[in-house]
Amino acid sequence: PSDKKKNTWQERMVNHYHSHLYKEYVLADMSRAPSQLGLRWRTQQEVQNGRGHATCGNKHCPSGSARKSLSKAAQLLLESYYQSPHQPESEEEEEKLLARLPHGAGLHDYEVPFTYTEQGETKTELVKLRLCLRCSPLLFKGGALDARRARSKLHDNADNAVHDNESLPEESINNEDPPQATEQKKRAYSSDGASISDHEERKSRRRHGKPQKKKAKRH
Repeated sequence: PSDKKKNTWQERMVNHYHSHLYKEYVLADMSRAPSQLGLRWRTQQEVQNGRGHATCGNKHCPSGSARKSLSKAAQLLLESYYQSPHQPESEEEEEKLLARLPHGAGLHDYEVPFTYTEQGETKTELVKLRLCLRCSPLLFKGGALDARRARSKLHDNADNAVHDNESLPEESINNEDPPQATEQKKRAYSSDGASISDHEERKSRRRHGKPQKKKAKRH
């Protein structure tokens, strides 16, 4: 291909990557939620700092906009919440369980509709809003119990649900710019714990069968 076509293809790839990068997660003003939800895209600096991905996407979350490590005590409380076999039957009971956790702990993705204008065109699409366990009830009319049910639909078990900012590899949350970070996020979120490359290798084996060992040539 000519240099012009090559450059055009490269530009499209770069634009596609950056469009996906900056339009995957949003930040939310939840001061009037759930009746009104103010959403906006993250800035370049916020993406690089991990805001709204490695931190709670609620702009008014008491945990703040900077990444923070959970204390040992907070990690134990979070594990206890996820692993408890008891299912709360009332909103008050669930709120008491959540009140034991610090803000910013237990980050989960929730899909929300976002209507915005781009180059004079009105668009609506589903985007990801990442919230901590304490802020997630604000998103639902049914409060904390509805938030718990929504998480249960997204995760098959409690172990798969524990994908907060403490459990992700440091490389995948430090900087969202390099493609390597995106690949590591795919590996971290693989549903059965296997990497993406592991899945591809299994598919290849099923299609082509086990590779045969080459016989050594006799001289």
